[in-house]
Amino acid sequence: MNKFLFGILSLAAAVSLQAKVYATVDGVDITEKDLMVFLQGMPPNMTVDELPIENVQQMVTRAVQNKLLAKESIAQNLQDSDLYKSALEAAKERLDIAALQEKVLSGVQVSDEEIQKFYDDNKAQMIQPAQVHVKHVLVQEKKDADAIVAQLSKLKGEDISKKISEIAVEKSIDPGAKQNGGDLGMLPIAQFVPEFGKAASELKDGEITKTPVKSNFGYHVIYRLGGSAEQTLPLDAVKADISNAVRAEKYRAEIEKLANDLVAKAKVEYKIDMNATSAAPAAAPAAK
Repeated sequence: MNKFLFGILSLAAAVSLQAKVYATVDGVDITEKDLMVFLQGMPPNMTVDELPIENVQQMVTRAVQNKLLAKESIAQNLQDSDLYKSALEAAKERLDIAALQEKVLSGVQVSDEEIQKFYDDNKAQMIQPAQVHVKHVLVQEKKDADAIVAQLSKLKGEDISKKISEIAVEKSIDPGAKQNGGDLGMLPIAQFVPEFGKAASELKDGEITKTPVKSNFGYHVIYRLGGSAEQTLPLDAVKADISNAVRAEKYRAEIEKLANDLVAKAKVEYKIDMNATSAAPAAAPAAK
């Protein structure tokens, strides 16, 4: 879902939030509604309490500051300034538009037939590429990678998985290793550098590379946890995404039609030439 549409949906979500209190400022509560502004760009339907506590703390700090800054603005009577009045009119216009957009959006329905047609017409987009779930350790020297392979080769099953994570945290030069223990999650094979992807795809689940894999980054020791072959996703797996995509497209068409109809009925006087085009820059004179 694009950011524009998410912005419209989040407006409705903010209104219905429960009033959990995160702080008070001079007796005024800071609730999740006050923190919603900081959630722009996050996945749809994410709540504040799903974020790491450090992020929530930062958001609450900012919300407290915002409350006090707004209070100070009122204390200084800045609402009487021309700048404030101009900004308020612009904000009201945006809210008026957002309210109309949400009304249009709420009336957009997507049928099963439309979902099926989109699925059938876009089969190429429904292909999930071959994927693999791996852990790895990245080191600079081959001798270090050989030693890790030898150490892991003595283990089996979950012991390998546990140990490679410990080694990744301790020795890997991969920047994310200390946070993820070398676990790269399930990713498309094509997303890896060719040497790494080829080696990972040739492993069986539960196997490690018998020899280190060299890439431009160094030497990798790879442990494969699982994977999946390229497949066409069934309709049920993508139905929700398709519904959102079709709904967004229908919404865009309806709001565009509404805007054009309103323009056609209104008396609009343009003060610039609406058919003019920018002149091409003059060619530089040839050197003599």
